[in-house]
Amino acid sequence: MTELRTLLGIPRKIIDCFAIPLDARSINPFELPISVRLARLFVAKEITRMGDLDGRRHAEFGAVARCGTGTLRELKVLVQRIAAGESRIATTPFRTHDGSLQSGP
Repeated sequence: MTELRTLLGIPRKIIDCFAIPLDARSINPFELPISVRLARLFVAKEITRMGDLDGRRHAEFGAVARCGTGTLRELKVLVQRIAAGESRIATTPFRTHDGSLQSGP
């Protein structure tokens, strides 16, 4: 990735940002099949629509408590899938850490 970025002359800050397609920016992330940790990350960063991620740096999310590499990987994969046109609505709500069901904020 670094070599490609260097060859193309693309600044690192652009590569390290989320890019959400225009037609996907209104998607409610809590209607997607996401983990409890990713849902909590969205709440902590006040992400209510996928468009709220557009242009934000990956590193910004790693600084959130309990957001490890697995959660960041899940977020990046989610964004990649949405960019590829996949946006499946969750058929079941997710479970919180105490076992209760929650469908979103």
